[in-house]
Amino acid sequence: MKKFHQYMMILLAGVLGACSSMSVDDPYEENFPEGFDANVYVELHPELRIAEIRDYVAYRNEVVSDSMKKAGVDDATLAAFTTNDETAFLANSVLTQYVYTGLIGHSAESWTAYLTQKAVLAADPSDKDAKQAVSKVEKELKEFNFINVTEDQNTWNNVPKDLTAYSMQYTLYGQSHGWAYRYCNDNEKVANPLVPEKDLDDGKPAGTNPTDFSPITYLVCYDNVSLVNRVIQ
Repeated sequence: MKKFHQYMMILLAGVLGACSSMSVDDPYEENFPEGFDANVYVELHPELRIAEIRDYVAYRNEVVSDSMKKAGVDDATLAAFTTNDETAFLANSVLTQYVYTGLIGHSAESWTAYLTQKAVLAADPSDKDAKQAVSKVEKELKEFNFINVTEDQNTWNNVPKDLTAYSMQYTLYGQSHGWAYRYCNDNEKVANPLVPEKDLDDGKPAGTNPTDFSPITYLVCYDNVSLVNRVIQ
């Protein structure tokens, strides 16, 4: 539940971006702090790009499924086609490792743990713990599988970036929840205070848990030397 509200706001921002031709230029420029750059913001918060790609995959797969149904493909055939496509996707360990560690950003250790559990399950299909662990990872992996596409990696890389959506996510959610919008400059890395402990929640800005949310009124930058967030004075 911790990230539920966070991703609801990410989704909302995505909808706003998709349904609007707004630019972050005037008259909306006043909504953003000085020096705001959507490309830098998403670099600092790659979960936005991950969510965008995942949503794009889901949308495109729905379009493919609808077109196949309109062409006369019945539900059983479509389900079998989808399953076969997903099976082939999961069998490509190079591609799925890229998704898991490179695209989503999980650790190499987590990937090794998945492979270990997968081997355990292959040796003993009745092992419930291994089955649960493998299913959890593969469910996440399949969210990035383009149905009926042979070059998934190129397609992911070519998913357009909605800079307006990133920008609106900051104004609607990120700023009040203490998300850093830029890197700290050299002076800020030395002189500026860390984000107060009261505004941290398990090492993340306050507000990730909607039950204890209180808006943050200051701006935040990211210190890429000390790897911490600092208050912009």
